[in-house]
Formats: sequence, C-alpha cells, structure tokens
Amino acid sequence: MTVGKINVKTAAMCGSLGIFTAVLSAYILGFIMPAFPELMEQYSADIEALIKSSVTLLLYVLILAPIIEEALFRYLIFNIIRKFLKDRWAIIIQAVLFGLYHGNIVQIIYAFLLGLLLGWIRAKTEHLLYCLIFHGLFNITGVMLDNFAKTERTLYMSILMPLLTFAASVYIVWSINRSYGGCDQQTDL
Repeated sequence: MTVGKINVKTAAMCGSLGIFTAVLSAYILGFIMPAFPELMEQYSADIEALIKSSVTLLLYVLILAPIIEEALFRYLIFNIIRKFLKDRWAIIIQAVLFGLYHGNIVQIIYAFLLGLLLGWIRAKTEHLLYCLIFHGLFNITGVMLDNFAKTERTLYMSILMPLLTFAASVYIVWSINRSYGGCDQQTDL
C-alpha cells in the first residue's frame, strides 16, 4: 500500500528496524559498560543529563535532531558525495562524518554503524522519510531503554530478546533489499 509516493510497508519496516536496532544497541552497551568504565561513565552522564533536562531539549533530541541530522547527512552530504563517487562511498563517508559529529567515543562508534544502515536505507529507497522514521524511533526507543544497561538480566533479557531482535532486523533488511531490487552495483557494500 502506498500513500502518495511513500510505501507504508517500507515505512513500517524502517520504523521497526529503528526500534530493533535501538534494543540491540542497548543490549550491546550493557555488555560493553563493565569493560570500559571511564568511557561508559561519560556516556551515561551525557544520557542522564539529557533525560533530566527540560522537555524542550528532550523534544529536540527525539524529534528535531533526527530531522536536522537526516537533512544534513543523508540528504545534503550523501547527495554531494553521490555526484562524484558510487553510492557505497557516499554511504561510508556520510557514516564516518555522522559518527564524528556525535562527539564522544561511544556515540562515535554506534553512530557510525547507524549511519551505515541509514545510508543504505537512503540509497535503497531514495526516500529521506524512511530514514527519518528509523532515526526518530531509534532515538525514542534508546531513551526509553537507557535503564536496560543498568538492570539485572533475566534469561529472556540476556538471550532470547537480543536473538529475536537480531532475527527480526535481518528479516527486515532482507525484505527491504528484496522490495527494492536486491543489491545492485551502486548500493552493494
């Protein structure tokens, strides 16, 4: 089903992928935190300050930041690079810049990986809206799951939820890839 030029199924898949990616990121951060206490302490302080800050700032991070970041990285930068290089290079370069933009080492790493996925979605679908849906739901879910890294893990939380999340994410990426003609020479990483 499409609404205008937007495929509702693709929009739903990208939203779901944003949520699943946030869950997987929270799970991975929960395991990384004990290994790098100084880095994770700074990251946690940044996130806690954000959550405790004003509603206006929280709305900025959850709504306005994805709009600005997607316009800058997946529209402007991606399109400029794409004029001179293949899509794979546009995806990689904008992802590196997106990671560096986030500032602290923890966010640099996962923002780079997130940038790769968002760049791939942009190249595959040719729609910025799908990236906005993914990014917005990723941020909202990430804020909601921030306490996940600090909680005691049950068997479900430690093993089953990440496996189900990973399997669902792989299926969604496969479905998007199949819906948009598989990997072609331009977008094949």
